[in-house]
Amino acid sequence: MLLSMLLLVLPHEEARADSVDDDLDALTPPCLGTDSEVVGYRKCTPYGAWSLAVDERAIFVAYGMTWRHFGDATSHSTARSTTSSSSTESIDALVFVERVGVTLSPGAFAAFEIEMGNFAAGSDAESHDIVVGGLGAFGLRGHLASLTLGGELGLGYRGYSEPHTYELVGELVLEARGRAEIWLSPWFTIGVVAGSSLRRHGDWMAGISLGFHTQSYAGER
Repeated sequence: MLLSMLLLVLPHEEARADSVDDDLDALTPPCLGTDSEVVGYRKCTPYGAWSLAVDERAIFVAYGMTWRHFGDATSHSTARSTTSSSSTESIDALVFVERVGVTLSPGAFAAFEIEMGNFAAGSDAESHDIVVGGLGAFGLRGHLASLTLGGELGLGYRGYSEPHTYELVGELVLEARGRAEIWLSPWFTIGVVAGSSLRRHGDWMAGISLGFHTQSYAGER
């Protein structure tokens, strides 16, 4: 919600339907006659072409849930008081994710996301067991009918709560991810994501999300 509130307070140009129509008329003429032998046949601007006349970049906001698996709990032992320093037990965490991004050019995008959650059941009840993080990502995507497929590389920071205190132990995060989204309408998508850490062997993530786009089909159609 924090990222969404920032978008509301940032200055932006007022969009009006008549201004968009004027821009579209300047780019594409109205329906024109053709040399076709069919009486009354005309060539008109395709449906949805108005979205191409919008000057502002397409922005998207997504909310979702992600399941994170840590293949080796050794480096996370400070976040769980029952794990010894020599343990190789894997641990899991469920986090809620808010993601805000922008279309840089057709097929390319950048995004920033924040996440917060807890380790899965089984940790010390006296431990806060909080997982928080922030990550920036750059990716490429392509469209096939109502399906969008893409890949991205993310770099950021993730912190883990230390038992019996409010202090966080953090680490650098570098992940490669793949995404798939289905367009429920020109402005709404539902998607899945899966990825793996490029720094820690055995760490992976998978999640689902619901997204909203300020321009139809992310301004790429």
